[in-house]
Amino acid sequence: MPDDDPVVTKVRKTAVLHSGVVDNRDHRTVGDSASKEYTFYDKGFADKLRKERYGEKLADLFTKNHLVTRQTSIAWYKSTFPADMRTAKVEMDTTIEFVAADPGYLEASKFALDTPYTQHRTLSLARSGDTWTIVAIQKGPLTPQEQAPLKPGS
Repeated sequence: MPDDDPVVTKVRKTAVLHSGVVDNRDHRTVGDSASKEYTFYDKGFADKLRKERYGEKLADLFTKNHLVTRQTSIAWYKSTFPADMRTAKVEMDTTIEFVAADPGYLEASKFALDTPYTQHRTLSLARSGDTWTIVAIQKGPLTPQEQAPLKPGS
């Protein structure tokens, strides 16, 4: 299916907007951010996260550690759609940086400020009418981004 297909465009838009919300967070507004994040999820997935106290745990992590993160890039892998076009699976990498954090958190987590970390994600989406919602997410660990080798003479 071509990248400019209307269905592919809508699925990618959902993935991009969701990623923007989850990757650009600030401890001072994390509650609003978590609420906005839930708007991308279908009812079943949102209910599961609420039962697991995801929003509270997220707010606690960001508030206790004074975290601020920002997205620096997204890389797309394959997107798959079954013949009926009712569901989709999107694979992507997102790269973030920690803009602010308590030194103890950075040290314990082996992170550093202003350093790119990449996370591989697989989003499962379902279509309801003209709207695509996320029904599941698989996330890999945050890993330091590979630095491109320097070119001779640079």
